[in-house]
Amino acid sequence: MSSERLEVKLLDDVAEIDGRFHFRSTAKKGDPSATANVYFEVPIWVPCDPKNADPATAALLRSCSVSSLNWLKDDNRAVWDTAIGLKITVGKRPLKIETYAVFDPLSKEDQKRLPAEWFRKGFYCITARVDFQPDWLTTDPEIRVRYRQGLCRTSNSSEFHYVPVFWQMPQGQTTRDLGHYSMQLLNDSDMTATLGTVQIPTGHSSILPLAHHESITITLKTND
Repeated sequence: MSSERLEVKLLDDVAEIDGRFHFRSTAKKGDPSATANVYFEVPIWVPCDPKNADPATAALLRSCSVSSLNWLKDDNRAVWDTAIGLKITVGKRPLKIETYAVFDPLSKEDQKRLPAEWFRKGFYCITARVDFQPDWLTTDPEIRVRYRQGLCRTSNSSEFHYVPVFWQMPQGQTTRDLGHYSMQLLNDSDMTATLGTVQIPTGHSSILPLAHHESITITLKTND
């Protein structure tokens, strides 16, 4: 991944995410992987309990199968689109989401299927996977990913959770350059956003660094 630039807008119940990515192939000429389809997976963290979710996310949770693959068809696509609304484009080419999987942090079987860093108490990890032809990368297109992510609510706060993933980076390359790897966080909620000891008031924004499997958890608390 040669760059990842995220824009995350925090609202009271949900986050709106707009990610822009660039990839470079590390496959050498003659390597079978050079002609294999490129697989692109998007992990999304939503509350486990519908009672802690916004109405659209709660409807999705009540309609899906947990610890299982869910196929998007006419009877459930509208629920998915309202709750998540995932859109992926490679350059000007849109990709269609056909399936998604829901992983439970309390399931021992699910724990074997995903990295431990992808699990957080109180959250399901939803993954959607698409693929495309390898020659689409030859012109270095921008891969754009947009979706809606419901926050996990409690009595006086809401929580946003995200885990950056940088697999198979070239040796010696880091994500320390904020010009190429960063999250721009805008607090557009009516609450104060907190990350560790840092507070982001309503209407303010912050630039956050991204590192492999270093989770970013933002808490929104009501202003007293």
